[in-house]
Amino acid sequence: MSQITDHTPLDFNPTQYRNQSTVKRKILDQIVYPFSTRLTSWIKVLAYPELSNLSFSTDHILFGDRGAGFISLMRFLRSFVSLPTSDVLIQGCGLGQEALAWSKVGVSSCVGVDQFNFKKAWEQIAQTTNGTPISFVRDDICQTQLSSQSFDIISSFAVWEHVKDFDALIEESRRLIKPKGVVMSAFGPLWYTFSGDHFSAAGGLEHGFNHLLLSQKDYFEWIDSFQRQDSWAISEESYFEIRRHIREGLFSYLKPREYIQKVEKSFTRLCTIAIISPESLAFRAAYPQKWQKILKQNELLEEDLLIKGLIVFLSPCN
Repeated sequence: MSQITDHTPLDFNPTQYRNQSTVKRKILDQIVYPFSTRLTSWIKVLAYPELSNLSFSTDHILFGDRGAGFISLMRFLRSFVSLPTSDVLIQGCGLGQEALAWSKVGVSSCVGVDQFNFKKAWEQIAQTTNGTPISFVRDDICQTQLSSQSFDIISSFAVWEHVKDFDALIEESRRLIKPKGVVMSAFGPLWYTFSGDHFSAAGGLEHGFNHLLLSQKDYFEWIDSFQRQDSWAISEESYFEIRRHIREGLFSYLKPREYIQKVEKSFTRLCTIAIISPESLAFRAAYPQKWQKILKQNELLEEDLLIKGLIVFLSPCN
């Protein structure tokens, strides 16, 4: 049997995580951002009234990523489920550092699942816990071997936009969640927004929609013209070249309303947060002709280009 490659970086440090629970992070996410994001959203919606008339209902609108971090979302989650008694499943856990964040908020247990092997990182994470049992499984998140109705919380960050068989993911999530459990997913950038390919922003504002503007031939030649750089990477997973994701089509390619329509087949939306891309708004103002070209040739609504990501809290339908 051939050995499975371990993708753990040589310089991996389990404490280096964007959602690390520091005192500063808690003050920002629990005190500053709840107020500032509400104020910003109110002002921005006045400036861009079309955002108050999306094709699906939302509970909150954010402009950029502030207020979308792990600690901020715990404020919403606590109103739906008791964390101390919750067994958590992380879909697409990657290196596994999110499990440490769950451990710090005091859940009952945590299981991470990912299709790639990060054994060395997972072993370090499992030894760096606050007493919460943590385990990891290499498996397909759309079809796991886990027992049905095993989890009170299913969580994922920046994963759903990469799932090619989204219907299978939703079906599997519905199978694994307990009857009174909650699915919490924050995902994006979505394919049709600014740098929705996770790459085009490397070229600056003018090129942020190259994945939609250029022919496939020209687009691939453009991304191949770049030398290796960190801007290709998805957050801390910098060892994966994003060009591989692009060439292999590792994206959902769904529009925001299509995600909503699909989740509503199996779940009730408890809370929906739409994240608007400031870069998309800047691109629309700077390049109105290109903006209209994108809309026309891709048969899109403006919201498809403006919505950077979605955050959903879901409960299983009875």
